[in-house]
Amino acid sequence: MAPELDYITVSREDLRDLNQAGIGKDVIASLIHDWAHSISLRRKLKIKGPVLDLQVKFKRLSDESLVTQQVAELLGISPSRVRQLSTPDEPGLYVLVGLNEQRRYPPWQFQDGGRLPHLQQLLKAIRRDAHPFTVCHFMTTKTHDLESGKTGWLRSPREWLIAGNEPEPVLQLARNL
Repeated sequence: MAPELDYITVSREDLRDLNQAGIGKDVIASLIHDWAHSISLRRKLKIKGPVLDLQVKFKRLSDESLVTQQVAELLGISPSRVRQLSTPDEPGLYVLVGLNEQRRYPPWQFQDGGRLPHLQQLLKAIRRDAHPFTVCHFMTTKTHDLESGKTGWLRSPREWLIAGNEPEPVLQLARNL
């Protein structure tokens, strides 16, 4: 059995590549923490592979997400109001904060030029320390927990809320992230 690691080494090149992809040290630390708690990933942990995978995932998430000005235009509000809606105390928008405090807003929370129905309730239900990948995956992945009784179709939490269903099943799932 391999001994527990007190630390892991990440090369300067890996850190530079992550910084260029807009991934800050707080996010890296959070991801490493999440990985360390996963037994299956702990056994497979090889720095080069996960770091490269992490870089690709963050780049994709960053590219798909909107910046503050785009959200302001979409919602017809000022950029300062967008930032106000992004505070942890009274969340109205889900925000990822990267290097240089650049804010990115994942697209799952928008629908037809507005915010997802029940978004504020949903954001209050999600733990503040929930990882952004976990939240994005949760919101966009179909689940048996949200099966439509009429059609039998599985829905993602996003699809469930857009369809006008009661939010409580999604809120309950979100509390368990």
